[in-house]
Amino acid sequence: MEIKNDILKNFVSTVTGVVEEAKVEVTEDGFELQAVNPAHTLMVEASIPKDEFETYDEDMGELRLNLDKIYEFLKLLDRDDIVDIELEEVDLILESGYFERKMRMLEEGLRGEETPDIEFKNELKVEGNQVKTAIKAVKAITDHIEIELDEEDSEIRFRGAEDEDEVELELGEDDFEEYDIEESAKSMYALDLMKSVRGKIGKEVEIRVMNDYPISIEWEKKGGKYKVLIAPRIESG
Repeated sequence: MEIKNDILKNFVSTVTGVVEEAKVEVTEDGFELQAVNPAHTLMVEASIPKDEFETYDEDMGELRLNLDKIYEFLKLLDRDDIVDIELEEVDLILESGYFERKMRMLEEGLRGEETPDIEFKNELKVEGNQVKTAIKAVKAITDHIEIELDEEDSEIRFRGAEDEDEVELELGEDDFEEYDIEESAKSMYALDLMKSVRGKIGKEVEIRVMNDYPISIEWEKKGGKYKVLIAPRIESG
C-alpha cells in the first residue's frame, strides 16, 4: 500500500509521544490504533481513513511496530514523498524513492488498548492555538493546569497557580466554534501530559471535561484523526 509521507509521519509522531511500540489494525476503513502510556495516565486513539492512502491493502491484518524506528526513517524523506508499505512474512518493508527500510515486526502478543466508554455531558470546539497558548502560559509558573467549565456563563478557563503566582486564560461563547455545556465542571491535569499533546493538535480541537474525569481532546490533522484522554490529577484532602 502507498501513502504520502506527511500523513504517515504525523500519525507516527503523534503516537510516539505516548508509546514506542504499538499495534496498528489494518481494517477495511483504514489504519486504527489505540495505545496507552506506561503510567496509564494518557491514552491516544489514532486513525488514517482509507481514502487518505494512494493505494490500500486491507488484507495486511495487523502491524506490530517499533514506532521510533519508523519515525527515524520517515524523517529522511520529503513531506510529499510517497511511502510504499509492504509485508514480507514477518518483516515490514518501507520504500520511497532511493530509500528502503526493512525491519522485523514485533512478536505477537502486543496488545492494543480499548478506549474507555465515557459519557461526557460537556463538549466544545475551540481553536487549537488557544489551547496551545493556555498550556504555554501555565507552564511558566507551575506543573499542573486546572480546567474549569462554567455552565451559567458558557465559559472555559485554563488556570495555573503556584504560591502567589497565578495565570488564567478565559474563553467564552464568541471563541467557540460549537459548544454544549450541560453542567459546570472543574478538573486538574499534570502539565507534562498536556505539554506532550500541545505540539500535535490541529487547527481546531474538541474538548470534553467533567469533574475529576479524564479530559478528552480530539482533532484532525494532515489526513489523520486523533483523540487523547488524560487522567485527572486528584488532590487528597
